[in-house]
Order: sequence, then structure tokens, then C-alpha cells
Amino acid sequence: MQAQKAIDAGVIPPHEILRVQIEVAKAEREMEDDIHNLELARLALNKSLEFPDAADVQVTDTLKFNPLDESLESLQEMARANQPLLNMVDRKEEMAEAKLRLDKSGLMPEVFAFGRYSFFREQYPVVPSPFILGVQLNWNIFDGLQNINKVKAARTLHRQVEYAREYALNEVELWVAKSYNDVQNYRAKYEKLAPTVELAEKNLKINRKRFSEGLARSIDVLDAEMLYKGALTERLHALFNYYKALTELYKATGRPEKTVEIFTR
Repeated sequence: MQAQKAIDAGVIPPHEILRVQIEVAKAEREMEDDIHNLELARLALNKSLEFPDAADVQVTDTLKFNPLDESLESLQEMARANQPLLNMVDRKEEMAEAKLRLDKSGLMPEVFAFGRYSFFREQYPVVPSPFILGVQLNWNIFDGLQNINKVKAARTLHRQVEYAREYALNEVELWVAKSYNDVQNYRAKYEKLAPTVELAEKNLKINRKRFSEGLARSIDVLDAEMLYKGALTERLHALFNYYKALTELYKATGRPEKTVEIFTR
């Protein structure tokens, strides 16, 4: 009503109120999305804490930035040592190597050594030798190529496991590298938005002062406030994505608990 009176009085041009109405409608739509996302985040928090869905959890902490100090090389080494996927492939490779050695042993001759010593030779009807030593060799020369086929199959299985390990290692290293780049990108975005937020805040203070002195319109103050809130929200969103990428990075290395160490540093 006041805006319409100002238009009728010629103080504000008609297109200004149309522009404000568009911005208000946009802000209302974004607020509805944010309310929905907030409710989903609250439910997820209750689930993670094993609270009832209707429980009212008041979050009072503030998201703060803590830098990642480890290099990509150290993170790749951590992944090679701790990633459960690689550890599982290592166990399969050990089993394949053991099976290959066992099947190869089937191609080798079996050698038995035996010995005997007689203490009471005089009591036998025929006096035997004091001791007997012997070696027995058992070698199945023809078995229908069964052992050879077993060795070939074991070698094929061993090569397949080696290829699987190489593929898994490449995938894990790519996973770590991508997550590391995401962390660095969101960190750079968060840091670069700091002067933008400061300038937007300074612009808001100037417009508020000008409005209090009658040198600016209320729409100018609203624009400055929306600009400041938008820059601040964008920077906080970059920080959220930074920790999200950091969580993915340490999950790739097999040490997800280190995210908590950085977050609570």
C-alpha cells in the first residue's frame, strides 16, 4: 500500500515496484527450498544421533574453516595402505599365489625318506642289519594332463587377480586425486569470497547510513542487504562443499575418521 501511494505521488517509478515484486517472489521460492533442505538436514541429524524424528535438536555450533595440510602424495600413500578395497584384493592375490604354488607341487615328484634301527637283533629268528635307510620316489608321469591344466588355470586366475588389483589401484588413486582437487577448489572459492563478503557488508552499512540521513531509498537498503546475504550464503555453501569433499577424500583413503580430526581441530 505504501509503495502504491509512493508511485501515485510520483516518488517511485512504477517499474521499481515490479522489480521488487519479482525479487520478493524469487526470495520466497528460495526460502521454501531452504526450509525443505533444513528439514531434511534435521531429520538426517536425528537419524545419525538415533533420536526420534520429532526430536527438536538445537544446533548451536558454527561451521569454521580448518585447512587440509596433507599433500596429494601422502594421501595416495595412505589410500594404498588403508583402502579396504585394495586390502581385499591383496588377500585374493595371496590366495591365488598359494593355489598356484600348490598346483605346481603336483608336477613335482614325491620323495620319501625312511629309516629303522634294531636294538634287539639277537631275539629275531634271522638276525637283521643294525639299521636300514632308504629313499622312495613317487612320480606320476602321465595323469591325463590334469595337473598341467590345474597349473594353467591357477596361473590364469593369478593374472586376473593382478589385473584386478591394478585396476582397483588406478580407480582408488583417481578417486583420491578427484576428491583432493575438489577440496582445493572449494577451499580457493571460500577464500576468494572473503573480500566479496567484506565489500558487500561495507556497502550495506553505507546504504543504511545514507537511508537514515534521507539520501537513499529503502529499496537500496534491501538490495544491499540481499547482496550481502547472498555473498555470505555463497561463502558458507563453499565451506560446506569443502567439508563434503574432504569427507569423500578421507573415505577414499580408507581413513574417514580423519575428517572429524580436521573438523574439530
